[in-house]
Amino acid sequence: PIRNILLFATLLIIALRYKNLFALSQYLMGIRQFNLKLEPIYDTEGHVNLHYEALSRFTTTNTQKFIETLIARDLLLTHTLLVIKTLYGDGKNLLAPVSVNVCPSLLKSTNFRSLYQCLSGYDCSHLTIEITENASMYYTDEIYANIRQIKSLGCKISIDDFGTGNNNVELIGKIKPDYLKIDRDFVIGMRQDEKKVETVRQLIAMGKAYQCTIIVEGVETAECAHLLTKLGAKI
Repeated sequence: PIRNILLFATLLIIALRYKNLFALSQYLMGIRQFNLKLEPIYDTEGHVNLHYEALSRFTTTNTQKFIETLIARDLLLTHTLLVIKTLYGDGKNLLAPVSVNVCPSLLKSTNFRSLYQCLSGYDCSHLTIEITENASMYYTDEIYANIRQIKSLGCKISIDDFGTGNNNVELIGKIKPDYLKIDRDFVIGMRQDEKKVETVRQLIAMGKAYQCTIIVEGVETAECAHLLTKLGAKI
């Protein structure tokens, strides 16, 4: 029986290593022509760019699905560190203000220690950490404390997809972010949907109450921008 158990354990270790190697090979294939697209976040009142959002682009046909695969295969930390190091290059400073997406799973345990070690080697005064939405993960005291450590490095904090999943008003009360991003799903078709209008009005009011800069996604027409301005948004 002991021999069988040892054999089973050995086979399990080999299988897990093979799985990880296969996932890593998929990632390496996907980043063969990896590049970063810098999407400007524009302040319509001040007529300036607040910062540029660093968006990953791969050779794969479905970027979102590829990123979900990175999360499932525990390779998201590897990619996030690659993005940060690519942005800084050989220097210690950013050439312009930039935001980087960070999944909440990277804000705890060994993942956070690796992230913090990477960030502490740079001047973070022009870096915004944009915390993405992850409905399957709850924020803990450890994560809140780690976010405070990131802020102590000089990073600004942005909450992505505010109003969805766990990115809600309780979160902004504890984190006190610099930016709140209202998801495009609230904005698309808003002119024809009074419920969406009222929802966006409330989200903007919450953000202003906590002295956050509001960033609204999905603004594609002058009419939509005008409506958002009437609701109190400046972005």
